[in-house]
Amino acid sequence: MKKKALFVATIYGFLNSFESNNMRILKELGYEVHCIANPYEDLIPGHAKVKTPNIDAVGGVIKHGWRCARSPYDKNNIVALRQLKALLKKENFDLVHCHTPMGGVLARIACEPYRKKGMKVIYTAHGFHFYDGAPKKNWLIYYPIEKELSRITDVLINITLEDYNRARKEFHAGHTYYVPGVGVDLDKFKSNVDIANVRETIGVPNDSTWLLSVGELNDNKNHENVIRAISQIHNPLIFYTIAGEGPKREYLEKLIQELGLQKQVRLLGYCSDVNDLYHAADIYIHPSLREGLSVATMEAMACGLPIIEGKIRGNVDLVDENGGILYNPASVEECVSSVKRGLALTTADRESMGGHNQTKIQGFGRKTVEDKMREIYSQVSCVTDNAM
Repeated sequence: MKKKALFVATIYGFLNSFESNNMRILKELGYEVHCIANPYEDLIPGHAKVKTPNIDAVGGVIKHGWRCARSPYDKNNIVALRQLKALLKKENFDLVHCHTPMGGVLARIACEPYRKKGMKVIYTAHGFHFYDGAPKKNWLIYYPIEKELSRITDVLINITLEDYNRARKEFHAGHTYYVPGVGVDLDKFKSNVDIANVRETIGVPNDSTWLLSVGELNDNKNHENVIRAISQIHNPLIFYTIAGEGPKREYLEKLIQELGLQKQVRLLGYCSDVNDLYHAADIYIHPSLREGLSVATMEAMACGLPIIEGKIRGNVDLVDENGGILYNPASVEECVSSVKRGLALTTADRESMGGHNQTKIQGFGRKTVEDKMREIYSQVSCVTDNAM
């Protein structure tokens, strides 16, 4: 009888972006792969509308929908829990791999009765809400929940060293592993780009230093920090673009106008392929207040860019002083100082930093991550086979 695996996440966009490789690995190991996520557009604020669930990169995946919402206070999560329990009862899964905070909470609660029958539950924490420097309320709410749920987690995967060290010492999962992110396709970023053409298309002045950010326009990504910093530097030769969509777009557009930065700051919207932008920009800047392990930063490193970003959990695993500038992302003043340091870098400095980043990111490449995930899945498969 063919083994069955289920991937669980809040929204389908997450599975599409980050889990297609893991689905492929499990198919190669002989699993029938299912996934469940939220296809309902009314519960996905700030995201492109989704009418039907879709996993583009992997064929033969059986798709299900549920009403899971990001907020732990949303009553739709009660409905989602019932939907997931019904699916578990119907399909008799051998392995469940859950992701995203609410997806991980609901899945582990729903799966507990089936673990006694041999089901194995994996949870990948893509960045705990509690971390060094996190708000006290995060520690009071999320830490005890994750610690308790670790008791009903067979495998806990962490993608940052801070989370891994904490989980290994303080939590109770059957096994705890460190996996360096979701795996960057390093080959994708080797293509030659006509830099002059890209800059002309975007409208970057020839004599400007181009700062680039990639990410959703939301409070956590903190793009306002950089925009305000640029307004205080008073240097017309800075050009800043943000590739991404999100709920703060209108707010940021108004802020740009209020600060008189229409000629220096542009919101590019959603970009299906940011490769050209990475190669044509001068510096990548990532002002997030909280991260797991930023895929955008890893992509920028693979393209040989120097990095300016927040000195926070995850980022410090990627960027060091030889490859970039780290600062307190909550401080506009520190952002101002960091951008000024970036502007002062010579061409040779930038090339040296970018080369260092390209070397360092090799340890976070797709093959490295896939080899580790295949090893973890194989170990779990052996256990489930012995339980059958």
